Amino acid sequence: MVKLYATAKKLIDGGVKCRMPSVILVGPPGVGKSEAVYQAAERIAGEVFGGREVVIYDDDKFEEIMSNPDRYFVVVDIRLYQHEASEFSGIPRDQGDHVWYKPLRWARVLTRCPGILFLDELNLAREEVRAVSYNLLLDKMAGFTRLNKYVMTVAACNPPSVNPDAQELSPAQLNRAVVIFVEPPEVHEWIEYMKSKYGDRWCKLIAEYLKAHPDKLLDRKSLAKVYETRDFENFPSPRTWTQLALLLADLDKYTKDEIYALCVGLLGHEVGYDVAKFLVKKMSEA
Repeated sequence: MVKLYATAKKLIDGGVKCRMPSVILVGPPGVGKSEAVYQAAERIAGEVFGGREVVIYDDDKFEEIMSNPDRYFVVVDIRLYQHEASEFSGIPRDQGDHVWYKPLRWARVLTRCPGILFLDELNLAREEVRAVSYNLLLDKMAGFTRLNKYVMTVAACNPPSVNPDAQELSPAQLNRAVVIFVEPPEVHEWIEYMKSKYGDRWCKLIAEYLKAHPDKLLDRKSLAKVYETRDFENFPSPRTWTQLALLLADLDKYTKDEIYALCVGLLGHEVGYDVAKFLVKKMSEA
């Protein structure tokens, strides 16, 4: 998995009085970019900020966080393609002889608490929304609201070479951040991640299959075919392997047809049928 934590910790550990860096994670879909952000948040909150509690922000938590800002490390997760540029500037309010911008709740929270502002799908957003990211990446400004100096802005995107729907990022955007190219984990890294996060609550036969077919953890051929044909077929990625392994934790409760349906639905026809055949065979041998 991506070692995002190390990048942040080295810059803020030991009482370094600087603003946390901005990071752009660039890599194929499903390889662990979002998971890297949440793992980094847990470790930074625990090891750098004295065991603060990590909170994934939503508006229902606003009052509690603002009442106890010294308790929390806040992750604000924003899918940029769902938003308008005006949502980052705040709401204009008339004050007689001037207008001021009333900040949104998530921005107010990040003025009080350390945390991570996660801007996902950066280059799938509208052009005007991508333009807003300039200030968020470099100056930690949401409109005219300056975020806490211990807020790290992390953006994630797919390169156009992998996802033809993705737009190019401008040199000015890239130059505002530490750019980390994300490759899929090795099979042994994925297995260790599953063990550490889920214990025994996943199907170990998936690991056995992947050890024999390590190139299928992220099947680039299937990924390219998905974008070429647009036929709604899925493709194997660390994310879909994780979902499948969790769903099949109690493999015996599924029928043969259900196993095939789940494997194909998460991995696509070619790899999905092969995995399902492998699993059904192992069940018959047990």
